[in-house]
Amino acid sequence: MNLAMDPTVTGEDKQARQIVSAIEALSEGLALFDDEDRMVMCNDRFRSAHPGLERLLTPGLLWPMFVAEASRRGAGRGLEQIDAHLSSGDDSSIVVESQRPGDRWVRLGLHPTAQGGFVLTHSDITEMRAAEEMRAEADDALRELLDACAPQIVVCRIGDGKILYRTPAWESVFGRVETIGQIYSDPARRSDLLADLLSTGSLDAFEIELRRKDGTAFPARIAARILDYHGEDVVVSSIQDMTQLYAQRNEIVRTNQRLFDAIEALDQGFALFNADDRLVLANQRWMDVNAAIADVARPGVSNETIVRTATERGCEPRMAGRVDEDDCSACRHVEVRLQDGRSFVISRCLTSDGGFVLAWRDVTERRAAEAELARRREASHQNEKLTAMGELLAGVAHELNNPLSVVVGHSLMLREEISDPDIAKRIDKISASAERCARIVKIFLAMARERPAKLEPTSLAAIMRTALEVTANGLRSGGIEVETQLGDGLPPVLADGDQIAQVLVNLLVNAGQALKEQEGPRRIEVAIRHHPAAGRVVAMVADNGPGVPAHLRARIFEPFFTTKPIGDGTGVGLALSHRIVSTHGGSIEVGQSPLGGALFAVSLPIAAAGTEAEAAAERNAATAGFRALLVEDEDDVADMIADVLQGLGIDTMHAPSAEEGLSLLEAGERFDIILSDLKMPGMGGRGLLDEIKRRWPHLASRVAYVTGDAMSPNAAAIRKESGNRLLEKPISPGDLRKLVQDLLRDTADRGQ
Repeated sequence: MNLAMDPTVTGEDKQARQIVSAIEALSEGLALFDDEDRMVMCNDRFRSAHPGLERLLTPGLLWPMFVAEASRRGAGRGLEQIDAHLSSGDDSSIVVESQRPGDRWVRLGLHPTAQGGFVLTHSDITEMRAAEEMRAEADDALRELLDACAPQIVVCRIGDGKILYRTPAWESVFGRVETIGQIYSDPARRSDLLADLLSTGSLDAFEIELRRKDGTAFPARIAARILDYHGEDVVVSSIQDMTQLYAQRNEIVRTNQRLFDAIEALDQGFALFNADDRLVLANQRWMDVNAAIADVARPGVSNETIVRTATERGCEPRMAGRVDEDDCSACRHVEVRLQDGRSFVISRCLTSDGGFVLAWRDVTERRAAEAELARRREASHQNEKLTAMGELLAGVAHELNNPLSVVVGHSLMLREEISDPDIAKRIDKISASAERCARIVKIFLAMARERPAKLEPTSLAAIMRTALEVTANGLRSGGIEVETQLGDGLPPVLADGDQIAQVLVNLLVNAGQALKEQEGPRRIEVAIRHHPAAGRVVAMVADNGPGVPAHLRARIFEPFFTTKPIGDGTGVGLALSHRIVSTHGGSIEVGQSPLGGALFAVSLPIAAAGTEAEAAAERNAATAGFRALLVEDEDDVADMIADVLQGLGIDTMHAPSAEEGLSLLEAGERFDIILSDLKMPGMGGRGLLDEIKRRWPHLASRVAYVTGDAMSPNAAAIRKESGNRLLEKPISPGDLRKLVQDLLRDTADRGQ
């Protein structure tokens, strides 16, 4: 019957019955006792939880009887604790869990009421306890597994960062800190990590700086996940120490940089292409020659594009890449000559990964040296020919001298005895021809003469003036204008004046003869030039005649070879001149003059100013009496430098470190110059200079560096900030002497 529709049921009865229905619907057993410890009511679940006591569990049942009967049936565990709590007079609630027969677990709860009674609740928690035990076992197994792992793993709450679990490996690094924020070098970085983590739910490689328990910082990589742990969200993090990995990565970077530096230091162009024929890298020498395609030749660009662009822009495509696209199987070598005259040998070799390396070397100087060697060999061959010819001419000349003497003598006597004009004319022709033959014989004898040249310091300009005086009348009578530029203050050459005069006279006579048929102005320019770098003085004779054709210049100094008409030359003069100049250690060359004709240049070595002993004496005189401080940690280098300085007459004190060098200065030692290595243990050369500037500023300009670390930032700073001299190792005695002399000269100029 529906109580709400029954008019005999009051509102209070309805409410009571609704409460009873609600109590019966509870999932746990419930019993209500009044302030006299008598049961007021209990629900069916409470009755079913106490089998055998169903008939006793009625209103009016006294609490002590219920406890006694339950204990007698083995269900007293827990009830005794609650009874003891009631007996103590404590009016607070109590919850007790106990195990009953049959391995069942129950949870009993005592909750006092406002009217002085109490409510006893009863719940079967056997399945819940089993689940908790299984979870505890799983947690223990997981903990044991994690504890045995090497990775540093930690579990912490998201909100406050409180650490809930840490592996021994983690604790060994960070200690037993309470919150995760304590291990961050910058605690604000945890907010960055959480922001990234909350947006994705996981992180695999968050890099950050952490601190160990000893306070030292180290780079770390964190992998993190958000998980549900006992009903709350936690962060599980695995931390990897990146110190060694970073060190290895930095070493790889340094190794790659050294490799790049080595490639840049090559004296040849270098370009690397990968298996896809795309440019990987190229050094600056490669870029310099291919400057016209620098905007295209970038890493990643295909070889085809590079070669095509080079062709379109007028560059040599073989200098830029692989032209023969179909040939990928073997190395190739080819030599090319660029439009600017430079020659290159190009090599293309395959790499192990299917790419290729393009390298080329500038062989312009080598080819020039080879050409010069060929020229010198040819000159040596000419000298051999002249020597052989000289021996032949000497014999011929001696054999001809006697009969020519007879012809010349008798022709002169006949000329005096004959008065017939026709016969006299014929005798004159015989005499002239005989005299010409005599002159030729004299030239042969001069050429074959083995008298060594008497070499002594001589003014080449003075020799040229003598040659001009000898030939002046003939040149003037030929209507030839001679312009001279003999220079002033030229150094003397080491030469036999008479022999060189013979060479210059021959050149002037040849120039005059070349102008004999010249129409219009006839000009000869004579000049003397000094070439300090080559250590030579050069005499040049140029004319505006027809010149010597290029294809004949290689033969112009051969004996008996001449371009003059028959009767005007013998082909011996230039051969003799070549021989004379060669015996002087000089050279004679022919080319085209600015006037349009021939240009002959005679180059002779400068006479030494004095003997080496005299030069050394002069150096020693300029440096004797000075004192030097040598700061060098390498004993062998120090000994070599000290020997050179002592050879200059400089008293030298050696300090193996910057600190010991400062000690000598503190002791009052006086030094005119200070030579120091730059990179040494301790404060080093830079620190030495800084200390000298601070304590003895007048000595700072006297410091120079002899170092093998000339490319370091310290060396660059010294050049930029102080201007102190640097001499790079390995050093030569000559370079060291010059450094010392320059340093002493600078000190003298400053008046220090």
